[in-house]
Amino acid sequence: MKVAWRSEEIDESHDAFRRDLGKFVAAATAGKALSPQVQAGWANFKTQLRIHHSVEDAWLWPRLLIQSVLTPGDWKGFRSAMTRAQGIKGAAVFVPWLVDGLSAADQQRSTANMPPPVLLLNRLFWSSRYRERNLWSF
Repeated sequence: MKVAWRSEEIDESHDAFRRDLGKFVAAATAGKALSPQVQAGWANFKTQLRIHHSVEDAWLWPRLLIQSVLTPGDWKGFRSAMTRAQGIKGAAVFVPWLVDGLSAADQQRSTANMPPPVLLLNRLFWSSRYRERNLWSF
């Protein structure tokens, strides 16, 4: 039985997790893993991972126990569950975190399914606040 579980939302989140792990390895290799911005980056990584896995465990995996392919409706439900889990405060960190370091074209692709008000909030407020935190710098 072939199981189809991938979606752009999952891939983009996993790319962001891999990106942050690379930043942590670089900081640790430089002996800077305990610097404040690296610790703040690690705290954000843990928060994003905890939310991501909680929603996967509650939403996606139970569906894959009863069906072999996730439908577009399942992915819509996953996005809704992530939205509820993040809330507006979490979204203010999640959205700029997700697109951190991406080219403009990749950012646009990554946010294509997000509602216009979220994109506006990110452009006007969230992105600059996220950058000011200077996560992972050492």
